[in-house]
Amino acid sequence: MAYWWVNQGKSFKVEHEGGFIWAPFTNKYTDKTQFHWTNVSEVQEGDIIFSYIDKYIRKVGVALHGYYPFQKPIGYRDEWSDEGMRVDVEYYPLENWLSIEDIFSSTSQLWTETGGPMPKKGDKSNQGYLFSVPQAAGDIILQKLKVPNIKNIPILSPKAQKTTKEALVKIRVGQAKFRDDLIKRWFGKCAITNFSGVDLLVASHIKPWAICEDDRERLDPDNGLLLSPSYNALFDRFLISFDETGKIVKSERIEWDDLKLLDVQKESKIVGLTPGNKKYLKYHLTKLDERKR
Repeated sequence: MAYWWVNQGKSFKVEHEGGFIWAPFTNKYTDKTQFHWTNVSEVQEGDIIFSYIDKYIRKVGVALHGYYPFQKPIGYRDEWSDEGMRVDVEYYPLENWLSIEDIFSSTSQLWTETGGPMPKKGDKSNQGYLFSVPQAAGDIILQKLKVPNIKNIPILSPKAQKTTKEALVKIRVGQAKFRDDLIKRWFGKCAITNFSGVDLLVASHIKPWAICEDDRERLDPDNGLLLSPSYNALFDRFLISFDETGKIVKSERIEWDDLKLLDVQKESKIVGLTPGNKKYLKYHLTKLDERKR
């Protein structure tokens, strides 16, 4: 069992409610990565994760398994790659938060000089996402947080582990089937440009996976479009959408001149929308309109 420290600023709400940690594979513009991102790939089932927000550890999480590739959550930074590393986490609230000053005063001699979350002064965490915590420091932090014996947490029981693994397999199989269904539906071509490089095409949800009410919506081919990367990136961020005739609709947050640089044209149109597609696109258009404000 290893200890980890995750800095969750703006991401804390979505990650706590969704029960996960996530980091991009790379910066999409520079193709470079960061060590505190790749640390996510090192997390193993049963590892302990200290959730740090605004100078306090506010929750303790237990990793349910190792990482798996997963699309970027809505609202995360544009420059991050669209796919990244996700670990599902069971978070436990704490009766008393633990301040970074308290942590520093009791563990300052146990941290390495570089590559960790603890700064020299101990008044705030170093910048970065996920850091390894030395075993001795992790033991002290866990003791100070007054967390019960971690081995007794129900989520680590064999039954819970089996259920979690079965759920992950179900998710991965479902995503693969959804993609296959869209490739068949759109004849292996982008729904807009007719680009046929299947390996580069993205099976894009119209109503995002995380917001779908149930598996029926998540796996419904009508809730998807097969898109080339540039169109998918814009569609996923509600910067473009399509009306019931298939005509492109632009958000006020982006200009046509910028879209033109991405080879996205005013004349762009989807031919062959189903009634089901149109139903989901109404939702997508509503979200695009809401984000104008």
